[in-house]
Amino acid sequence: MSFPVSPSNGQTAVVNNITYSYSTATTAWSRVPLANTANTGTTSTYVVSNTTSATSTASGALVVAGGVGIGGNLYAGNIYTNGSQVLPTSIQTFTATAGQTTFSITGGYVVGQEQVHVNGILLSSAASDYTANGSTIVLAAARNVGDIVQVVSAQNYVASGQQAYTFTQVNASSAGQNTFSATYNTATVQVFLNGLLVPPSNYTATNGSTIVFNTATTNLVTVQSVVGIVSFNSVTISNAISSSGGTVNGTLNVVGSLQQNGQDITNLLTAMSIGMSM
Repeated sequence: MSFPVSPSNGQTAVVNNITYSYSTATTAWSRVPLANTANTGTTSTYVVSNTTSATSTASGALVVAGGVGIGGNLYAGNIYTNGSQVLPTSIQTFTATAGQTTFSITGGYVVGQEQVHVNGILLSSAASDYTANGSTIVLAAARNVGDIVQVVSAQNYVASGQQAYTFTQVNASSAGQNTFSATYNTATVQVFLNGLLVPPSNYTATNGSTIVFNTATTNLVTVQSVVGIVSFNSVTISNAISSSGGTVNGTLNVVGSLQQNGQDITNLLTAMSIGMSM
């Protein structure tokens, strides 16, 4: 759209998705400031005060129709993909003191989504090796000084198709048990027996639902033996911003300058405002 030939005072026009207002006093068009936007000065920081939560790729406090280039760090309170919140997995390692049984997990974790290793040996909550309560891990047996305790946990994360891996831990119900149920990716499965990695030649994992030990491995299984199955998934990311453009939902905090085609947009806005007011 181009500017009207004979505009009236206060008339607006949208050119290249930018709104301008005409003044008969200056006989010039001036850019209309963006709503809920404040320039803090030399820091070139733009604050969107609207706090509307995003519910889709076209809603929220800030929606960017084109691509976004961020030269510095990007901080976000919450990140979502396809409506599901993505939160981190934590790996925390402790060196035990004499008699220590309780280990506090920074940030907490989801009960049932944790793995506990002591000196490299995988423990089992089902066998009451430890108690998980979402904030601490309490071992049943007091540790010796210098023992290494490592906890791998999902922090406030609900398992979904976006999870990078799945972990199943089961206990043998009888000596010599050879078949264990688990959902896994047949191309990326690892199997552990009592914390020790089982060679792929010692089991069959071809159907994605059961693990079948061969005779040599079955002979090592006793009642309450711990079998762990780790499988790495194929992770797909939807609604990501590509180099050709995209949408950011929610609040975008840009540290540094906001640029368009390599030019600081603050300088461009200033130059446009001055140019259109002359």
